[in-house]
Order: sequence, then C-alpha cells, then structure tokens
Amino acid sequence: MDLEILKIAKRNREDFEREALIPLEDIDCPEQLERVNLMLKKYGVVFITDAINAQQVKEIHDNLVNTTNACVGTNYPSMQSNSIHDLACKLTAVGKATGIIADKKSGMLNVFPFRKDETPTINLQNSQEPVDLNPWYSQINLDLLERHPKLAALLGCLGIDNSGLCTRKLSEDSAKIATLKNPPTPAHVDIYSRRHERIQACLHVSSSYKELGYLPTTTEIRQYLKPHLDNQTSGFRPIPEAVALPQFWVAPRARTLALWSSGVIHGEQNFGLNLEKNPCAVRLYLGTHSTDLALSDLAKLSVAAHRNLTISRFHKLNPITPAQLNKMSTGSTGQFTKCSRTAIERQQLVELARATESWEEEWKTLSSTRKQLAGFTQPLSELPSEFSRLLRSDQQRVWNEQASVNRKTIQKDNYQPQEIGIADLSAALLTHQRRLNFDLSTRWQ
Repeated sequence: MDLEILKIAKRNREDFEREALIPLEDIDCPEQLERVNLMLKKYGVVFITDAINAQQVKEIHDNLVNTTNACVGTNYPSMQSNSIHDLACKLTAVGKATGIIADKKSGMLNVFPFRKDETPTINLQNSQEPVDLNPWYSQINLDLLERHPKLAALLGCLGIDNSGLCTRKLSEDSAKIATLKNPPTPAHVDIYSRRHERIQACLHVSSSYKELGYLPTTTEIRQYLKPHLDNQTSGFRPIPEAVALPQFWVAPRARTLALWSSGVIHGEQNFGLNLEKNPCAVRLYLGTHSTDLALSDLAKLSVAAHRNLTISRFHKLNPITPAQLNKMSTGSTGQFTKCSRTAIERQQLVELARATESWEEEWKTLSSTRKQLAGFTQPLSELPSEFSRLLRSDQQRVWNEQASVNRKTIQKDNYQPQEIGIADLSAALLTHQRRLNFDLSTRWQ
C-alpha cells in the first residue's frame, strides 16, 4: 500500500478528532448547523457527542425491551425478557423461533416476513406496496425524536436545500442489539442514489467491546477508493480489509450520534471503548433522505408507521415504483433465523393495512414533529422552537411557504387545483425544480 495514503489517513483521523466531534448542546444556531454540514462534507462522517443523557439511555433500553416483548406476544412467552442483557442473549440464540428475528450476523430487529403472496399491501401512487410490522421504527426511533426536539431538529434540518426547502424524511429503519456472539459487520460502504441525498445516522446508545467504526473520508481518500467503487451499483458493498484502512477508523463513545454520507467505509471491530462493561451494544438507525413521494403518500406512510407498519424490508412486489425507490432499508431473509407466523397474526396485519387506507382523520392527530419527520413540511410556528433556531431568516421564509403549499395541495388520492398566492406559487415552483434536478446515477464519486 502507498505510504502516502497511510500518512493521509493518519492525518485525517487526527484532524477529525480535533474538528468533527461536536456536542449536541452547541448546535443551536444556523452557523453551528453549517459547521456540521461542512464537517460532513470534509470527512464524510461527523460525531455529535452527548446526543442523549443517561436517563434517556435507560428509557431507550426499557422501551426496546417492552416493544420487543409486545411484538413477541403470547405466542412465544419464553422469549420475553426483563432486561436488555437478557433480551440480547435470547435474540442471539440461533435456531430458536422467537416471533421476531435478530439478524444472526448483526442483531438488527425485524419480523420474519410472510410469503410474498401472503404479505398485506397498501396503495401508494396506484401501486400495491407490501407492508409488515416494524414497531421499532415508530415506538423507538420516532418516539425518541418526538420527546427529544433538539435531536429531531438537527436531523430534520441537516442537509436541507440552502434556500430552505425541506423534503427530507426519517428513513424507515430499525434498532440493533449487537453482542460478542454476533460476527462483526465487515468493512463495507453503502451506496445510495444522489437522487435521495441520503445521510446515514446511527445513535450509539450504549457501547460494547465491538463497536461500529468509520473511516474519515477526505478528497484524497475518495480518490484512493474510487477504483474499488467505480463499477459498484447501489446497496451494501464489502471492501477488502487491506483496502479499508481499519487502523485509521474512528469510533464514537456511548450516547453519540454518528452521521455519515454515502460511500464512507464503516464496519465493526474492537475499539476498547466499553467503559461500562456492557454485554451488548444498542444502536438506533436514524438516517434521513430526500423524498419525492406524493404528499398524500407521505401522510399515509406516517399513519401506517403510527400503526407500527412500514414498507416491507424484504419484499419488492413492484421494484421500480416510487415507494420502492424511496425505501432505504432492504434485506434478504437468507441470514435470518426462520420462525412461524400464525394466520391470526396475518389477519391482524391485513386489518391494520386496510384501516390505513382511510388515513385522513388519524393524520390530523399526529404531532407536527411526526409529520415533519415523515417528509411533510410543517409551519415552523407549530414545530418545537429548536427547528427555527437552526435556520436563517430567508430559510425560515421559504420553509413556511412550502408548508403553506403542502397544506393547500394535499388530497386523498391526487392533487387538485388550488387557488394560491404568489408566495405559495414561488415555493411550489422551487419544490418542483428541486424534484426535477436529481442525478439518476447511483455511483458514488
């Protein structure tokens, strides 16, 4: 390997540790938000330290246990747990049917899917999209952000258009409980289309001996990696350890939010950060992406999430539909422990999906924070004040204009002509221009 690259990677790590560890408490104005954006652009990764406090860690642990117990239900009472440690031990007991599944390779929490022809669907833009239970997205991830407005504001405002246009949503993801029994996630990159302006985010709730690390990726490192990625399409792409420079990775301590962009190498290894001697690492995946789904579909997906439903991570009945193209989390069942799901479970899921088709009244009951994180821009006056503090006055104006347009244009199944003012029309045109101005290339450069 070129000695010059090793020197650059070492210098990058040192500079990163000096510049790109930013306490959440400091991010309270547009200049600090811009600082996060600049560090993300420079290194491809930034750490937001002290993103949650000790009490919130306990609440997340308890919520994970309760949510998972409820998902296991009465069908698998022996798999219910009283602590995060006990839950981790049971989830990594390979071969046991739990009613939910933990990825044997990583510990991600997902339900095992029904067969494709049995999976319930909801209608999104005249296409039937498969849905399944994902209580961790709603009851863990969204619930935390709803009760933590400063963190919600950071994720909601990060990476928005410089003019203030905001069409970003919290990606429908899950949580992870990783133990030493899980083989470490290998060095890899996740490639996303530029169309979605994806920002990955992982809240390291509690740490273990095996942690997720990241390679600070400056322009020189991007050029070094380019030959290994030139022919790569979107998705998970492993990187040989000899190329990945793991000796120069950086790993966050507990209670840190890691943000990183498409194409940054990351993976698990022992960083010796387990100061609390935890038997497992708990992580929440809170990434965001730009969305061009119809407003009515965003609202329906938000109501579906409120009912613990998300688009199926495993099935693609219609692989090129807008809904599938806007799905950031996918997977294969090949690496999961198979378990049986009953006809009663399926019927309950069918009823939930059917009820979601009539989403309008329930949509009105959702908080403005949930609607905002669904990609449906809300007036700043109705959001926690932490949102407006991160935006310049000109961005606030455009943001509010877009929110006004959204409210006037949403209809159940399609858009209807509306009488709108000049300011509203301006915001609508800007939104339309942004949605047209995307790069269909999925290569990372």
